[in-house]
Amino acid sequence: MEPFQDLERGGRIVALWAPAGAGKTAIIGQWIDTLDRPVEIVDCSEAARVTSAICEVRAGSRSHLVLDRVELATAATRAEILQLLEDTTATAGIVLAGRFDPFPVSPSRWVVTTEIREADLEFTPAEVHEFFGIDAADADHVRKILAVTHGWPVALALLSRLAQEAEMGDVLSRFNGDSRPIAEYLVHELLDRLPPPQRDVLVWSAVAREVPALLLDELTEHNDAAGILDHLARSNTLVAVESNSYVFHPLLATFLRAEQRHRDIERARQGHARAAEWFTRHGDLRSALDQWEHAADQDALAAFLDAHGYSLIFQGESGAVMRAVRALPSRERERLDADMRLLLGVPHFDDRNAARRRLAARTAARRGTKSPVDEIVDRLWAHASGEDVVSIPAAVGPSDTPLAVDVQAFGDIADAWVHEDARENDGRLRKAERLIALGAHLRSTGTERWLRLLALESALSVVATAGQWIDVEAVFLALSKELIDDADAADGVAARAAFAVAAQAYHQGRALPVASLRPLIDKRESPVEGTMQHLARVLLALDALERHPGHETLNALTTVMEEDLADSMPSVAYAVVPWMYAAMWHGDLTLADRILFRVRRVLGSDRLETLTAAFMRRPSRETEMLLRRGIESGAMKVSPLTVSYAWVYLATYAEQHGKKAASTERVLNALMAAAPLGAIRPFLQEGNQPALLLRARADRLGSWQSFADTVVDRAAIPVPEATNLPALTLRERELVRELPAHQSLADIATERQVSINTVKSQLRSIYSKLGAANRAEAVAAARELGLV
Repeated sequence: MEPFQDLERGGRIVALWAPAGAGKTAIIGQWIDTLDRPVEIVDCSEAARVTSAICEVRAGSRSHLVLDRVELATAATRAEILQLLEDTTATAGIVLAGRFDPFPVSPSRWVVTTEIREADLEFTPAEVHEFFGIDAADADHVRKILAVTHGWPVALALLSRLAQEAEMGDVLSRFNGDSRPIAEYLVHELLDRLPPPQRDVLVWSAVAREVPALLLDELTEHNDAAGILDHLARSNTLVAVESNSYVFHPLLATFLRAEQRHRDIERARQGHARAAEWFTRHGDLRSALDQWEHAADQDALAAFLDAHGYSLIFQGESGAVMRAVRALPSRERERLDADMRLLLGVPHFDDRNAARRRLAARTAARRGTKSPVDEIVDRLWAHASGEDVVSIPAAVGPSDTPLAVDVQAFGDIADAWVHEDARENDGRLRKAERLIALGAHLRSTGTERWLRLLALESALSVVATAGQWIDVEAVFLALSKELIDDADAADGVAARAAFAVAAQAYHQGRALPVASLRPLIDKRESPVEGTMQHLARVLLALDALERHPGHETLNALTTVMEEDLADSMPSVAYAVVPWMYAAMWHGDLTLADRILFRVRRVLGSDRLETLTAAFMRRPSRETEMLLRRGIESGAMKVSPLTVSYAWVYLATYAEQHGKKAASTERVLNALMAAAPLGAIRPFLQEGNQPALLLRARADRLGSWQSFADTVVDRAAIPVPEATNLPALTLRERELVRELPAHQSLADIATERQVSINTVKSQLRSIYSKLGAANRAEAVAAARELGLV
């Protein structure tokens, strides 16, 4: 109501200019309800009523005048209104409402006018949350609602009505300009109100959401199509002018395309085909692909993908390309699917059997000679299969066409991958450095997005095998700027990059970039199953467990981890430590034993992840020694996060046994392993005990102090729990549950494979935290808190 308050402070005019359905009448009604006197809304299509109301204002019998649908006033009525607006002696507050401002330019009038435009009336994300009653955590529905409606109030109202009869997700999947409620509204409020020439230009020009002005001559039969669209844009008909193009509201665009098909489907397809050829000539391949799909010419679409599919993937459009491929007849689909998936699988070809089948399919359906991209893919496949690769083929000579430049960049990346000696760590680091340099060079030259992602993600995978994680923060930062939200699930490069960045966010305690993970986990959009999809689901389950700790989220993680795909080594290796920690924290020893059995079966008994899980389950001198040997036997060849988790548990164990020097050394080792990735998550275990160790040793951390401060600051945030429980460690919680059994200290020590002195030390700590003087009081306090 802020703009209307200007009228109460001596302001003269408030003007609302917005398209139909923007809520002008509703906001005026809300303002009127705040007044202590009635105010009539006068429709400007009724000339006599307008004249009478203006006379009452001049006579002083009206303190406010609201004139609605101003654009419908006759020329004579507009002249009367304009005379009143420019009368400096008038004192009544005037509210104007309409789809556009029909009055001539008047700087003097504007000085005393407060304007409300379309953008001011659009719903914000927070208002959408409130309007639909959507949970604040479900940002995905809000994002989709705004993408479809752009916050247009009438669209939101219609969507709300439909959502009362079905699930929001289902309604959103069908809600567009061709939906009956929206179509009927647009016909009544827009199309039927336009004269035939304007109506035809509007319908036949809308081949896309954004149509360049230069394309209009090929789409319509009107000599002044641009002039008509300019007029419609000024008239607030859900069309805007931006950078020599006409931008249609998304609902209007889909409605108009449906209207084209209803009027003349052959003409509609021809219009899309002409637009596709125009966009191709002007280098806008993404828009050209959309137009060929709308043209429903499968031969032309296949030919376009043959010529430009690789270029589109280089641009980061794997999602759009693969959707188009899947829509083709079987023979063309199989051939192009093999071509595109082979490119998307470089450089690792994680699914080797599928890659072999695709190579065979591509050979059987070959059209002419191999392209330079195919040649490079073949060399990368040979390298992945263990063959010696003599050379990577040169691009296509000195041509400076966009495709030739992209192929040259692809060849440079492949050459770095194949030819740098990566058998030793020094060779791997040189290889990573070259790939990082290529990624930086490609960014500076504006080379296509997917190629930059390929160079950087390849560098990160080399760094992981080399075990030298120093200075990778810059690589993660660059990767985060290149992520592709609409990547196809077959796009291994985009999937690995998205997972790497999301995993780093998780370990740094930041919000996950869910949009970039969506192509991996949304089965409706992507039917492809695989290791990366399962890893993404594991990561989301871990994040949910961190944000909402409890049996429900632990069970959800366990369900994901015990699926068939969870027997893949990456999933088990990635999740075992936080999974085991959660099981122990909740006292579910049966689950902890299942976890340990699974990790031994999948990873083997000698993997560092297995040794860490075994130590977490039963800490003892024996498991401590085995874990230390595991770290010292080549720990840097595994994830530094695993190394950090291992040192954290060893440090906590040493601290509990009074070995201060060993605890200091181990927590510093954990800090050094985690720092390159900025990972704070390992230090938030055991009720934040590792972070407290860092705080207590602040004067002994040297150059690692800055990162330690970050960890300590994060740990200062209370660990979310279902109740206000004391900060018992995992071992202390486990021991508390054994107290009601009335075992002797010797029995407890024997069962837990620790010394009697260790049991005594843990009991003293438990008594102190529970405010108990003896075992009986500790048991009573634990029962009251729900610990036993």
